Amino acid sequence: MINLEKIQTYNNNKHCLIKTENNIFNVVNSLIGLHSARLITPFSTLNTRLDDFNPEELISETFTKNNLIKLRCMRTTLHTVNLDMAPIVHQSTRKIRNTICLGLLKKLNVTNSTILYIEELIKSILQENELSSKEIENYLFIKKNININVTRAIIKKLWEDGIICYLNKSTYWGTEKRIYALTEKRYPTLFLEGISETDSLKKLIHIYIKQYGPVTEQDIVWWTGLPVSLIRKSLEYLKKEFCIIHIKEIKSPFFLLNEDLETLKETENQSDFTNIKLLAYEDPFLKGYFESRLRYVSKKNYSALFNPIGEARSSIIKNGMIVGLWKWNKKSNTVETELFEKFSKNDSKILDIEVVKTIKCLSKNEKTLK
Repeated sequence: MINLEKIQTYNNNKHCLIKTENNIFNVVNSLIGLHSARLITPFSTLNTRLDDFNPEELISETFTKNNLIKLRCMRTTLHTVNLDMAPIVHQSTRKIRNTICLGLLKKLNVTNSTILYIEELIKSILQENELSSKEIENYLFIKKNININVTRAIIKKLWEDGIICYLNKSTYWGTEKRIYALTEKRYPTLFLEGISETDSLKKLIHIYIKQYGPVTEQDIVWWTGLPVSLIRKSLEYLKKEFCIIHIKEIKSPFFLLNEDLETLKETENQSDFTNIKLLAYEDPFLKGYFESRLRYVSKKNYSALFNPIGEARSSIIKNGMIVGLWKWNKKSNTVETELFEKFSKNDSKILDIEVVKTIKCLSKNEKTLK
């Protein structure tokens, strides 16, 4: 039986919330990707975990140097991931995303032969230029009289299949100008189909338990967004690699890799120091769990942290527990905070340091990229 405080320290260490990193790729790997459904989220996520983070670094690594890629994967949600993780997250979640696309095309009464025909047209167009969805739709409507809604649905399918990729050509890091390119042209060394669905899911669950463990079965099901039957098959295959542990404050059994058990046991509690960080809206740490969210938020503050549709608000974490919320005021370029408990003078000073760091990062939103 392991106490919750030890788990909190262990998880915070894993997710770069105690000791900051100086390498963007280490952070991205530790979180198994940056949650990227909102433009601001990946930047806030990295700013919390990196020393002297510059937003232009993430843009450069993703859209200029092509060392990171933005794609939909877990829970059909947009993530930014390292290239070595891309085939794993793509293949393990591809079927559920592809099913959604095919359902949409079925509603539009598009035949398989028509889908293939339009896919080839789009790929041919993108061989010449990287274009927005609207540009592709208008071109095919004018040249081939193809329904715009059909083209839009097939663009989505090509993206979910990994044939084309997402780029943001905006001159401001806080705004979006979405265009599409052929994945093989932008990422010539990336082979998204280089692993099977079955093997990719086994790897994904193994990595998830490694980075987010200890976790429950329900945590895994929710985080991946996949059927429990698939998760159980992979867990059965991996069962020799993990152990079952119990946490005093939560009833369900937890999975932890055998290789990490001693590290967890040797982890010291955070009671000797105060650690305060500002977590992004939909921060990967908060989205990494479902059944065992009590590891970081009390029942009393649960509804304050999660909005009615289950999104995690921008929050303040202190020694592993959520103790408040924050939001960015664009007009005044300031951070506004709301605390769930009274802070000591020392805690307030630590919070102020994090607030200043966040303001420094987010105020760069107004600067044009060089």
